[in-house]
Amino acid sequence: MHLRTITFLCLCITLLTGCNEILENEFSIINGSRSVTEDFKDVYVTGFTSSINQQNTKLLFNKELASLTGLEAGNVYITRYEKYRYVVKIDNGWTFFEEELYDKCGLRTSQSFEGSQILYANRGYNIISTTANQVVIETNLIHVVSDMAGHALNIYYPCKPAEIEWHYYLFKE
Repeated sequence: MHLRTITFLCLCITLLTGCNEILENEFSIINGSRSVTEDFKDVYVTGFTSSINQQNTKLLFNKELASLTGLEAGNVYITRYEKYRYVVKIDNGWTFFEEELYDKCGLRTSQSFEGSQILYANRGYNIISTTANQVVIETNLIHVVSDMAGHALNIYYPCKPAEIEWHYYLFKE
């Protein structure tokens, strides 16, 4: 019985080692993205194509937003909601599929009966427009510009604009 167990374990290790080599050979790096096959691309992109800055506003920070930004609850800060967009160029014969709940992106806009709103824990992006050769995706950041005394803070939540990471898939038709 003991010999069978050892033989079985050796067989499993051999199979797993062989599968690992196969998996490593199937992945290749293409311009910062990983491609599993010729018909599928798993794409990660950092940065943004354009931004839209809302007007500065005075915002009373509740406990949740204060803890997320490292600031003090109950204080008023000069804050701005900022939208960041990325244009995905799509070659003929390829189709875009989103991973809109991606946690390294900014904040998603959620739709409700009262209109659209940004929830602090709702990370990801929204699709803004789609054409045959491009998709525009958008995420939101909260930019704390200064305190009420005018001291510059320049704090971004949940990440800085240059750190926005988009994740999506492209499939060949």
